[in-house]
Amino acid sequence: MGGERKDAGKPARTVIKRFDFASKGTHRYAIEVQQASNGNPVLELKQLVRRKDGGTFEASVNVWSEDFDTFFKTLGDVYRFMKAEDIKTPADHVTPKAGARGRGGQEGRGGHGGREANRAASG
Repeated sequence: MGGERKDAGKPARTVIKRFDFASKGTHRYAIEVQQASNGNPVLELKQLVRRKDGGTFEASVNVWSEDFDTFFKTLGDVYRFMKAEDIKTPADHVTPKAGARGRGGQEGRGGHGGREANRAASG
């Protein structure tokens, strides 16, 4: 049970298209448009995380086709909210250089605190 996956033994999904992008720092991301063995499309959002020991692991989230409309609407709502509230990386934030080890690729996780931290820092 420990390391077993629920989908073990199922046919692998087919990757239709992969979109890779790197952050300005140490993070790597990908969005894959996939097709499940039953023909159902799925988006897989991935983050490649570097561990302190130099190894990596991949964190991912699946969004299935029946949720695409709601997912993209919500993503648009989040984007508009962040623009309207001017939620962005603080001007004094130091972006780790690619290849930096720091905290194992976890820089920024919980580090900004969102809008409240930005407001506290500005005055």
